Amino acid sequence: MTRTRVYVVGAGPAGISAAIWTRRLGLEPVVLERKTHLGGQLADYSLPITDMPGIPQIGGQALMDELHEQLRRLAIGVEYGCQAVDFMNHQLSLADGTKLACRGVIYAPGVRTRTLEAPGAEAIRDVSASQILNLPERRGLDILVVGGGDRAVEAAIRLAESGLAVRLVHRRSRLRARASFRQRLGQSGADVLLNTVVAGVARSENGRLHVQLVRGGDNVQVEVSHVLVRIGMEPDLLSPLAEAALNMPQTVRLAGDAVEAPAYRSLATAFASGMRAAKGLILSWDG
Repeated sequence: MTRTRVYVVGAGPAGISAAIWTRRLGLEPVVLERKTHLGGQLADYSLPITDMPGIPQIGGQALMDELHEQLRRLAIGVEYGCQAVDFMNHQLSLADGTKLACRGVIYAPGVRTRTLEAPGAEAIRDVSASQILNLPERRGLDILVVGGGDRAVEAAIRLAESGLAVRLVHRRSRLRARASFRQRLGQSGADVLLNTVVAGVARSENGRLHVQLVRGGDNVQVEVSHVLVRIGMEPDLLSPLAEAALNMPQTVRLAGDAVEAPAYRSLATAFASGMRAAKGLILSWDG
């Protein structure tokens, strides 16, 4: 029996959940991921995940490995380096001009880091803590982390506990990260500068970054090897696909953090969102 083809755009937790559910409901899902790996934000999460019922203390990489194995067991294909851009007439268009015929699409784009609004911020290369820690030579590296939430503090902890010199700057008088993260940060050796904003960035000829900080009216200049901007997330929606979801709910459904209220974004809601998108798509076909 030929199964109905559904493309899932995005291989984060919501997309993976949607693929699992569409397979369970008798369809043929194929996952398209524009990056070279699945997992979304899990790829840069190293501290134990303690709030998932039934799997306490699992790490981000371990959970990614389990999800990858589950997709393999269910024979769900994942194609990397694929950027979906639009959906019309039951065809999903990719950035390279390829058109893929299908009955439906589940769009799970996730979120992206907000950009830093400061002169010269374009000099900052977007890297993750994982990429820094995977560098073959780490001697002399010093890192400036910008932000005060869980992602910023988690990155600072991970880098500092790996022996790197880390400064974390936050514009407010108190970090927004959860209490357990703040406690661990205090024990990590990272230098924390509160009430501090980035006023400018410039890259020198040797590749290092000169960062102008303003703290309590005083100007402070620091030189670092990397700047990690972790100042919050925003939906990473591609307009044509998002518009298709709004206008054609029987063929395109949205899922994941990009459509979840910020206060409720979590692994649990991402998995649930993928399930809702899969079931909602199929129920719409049943009338």
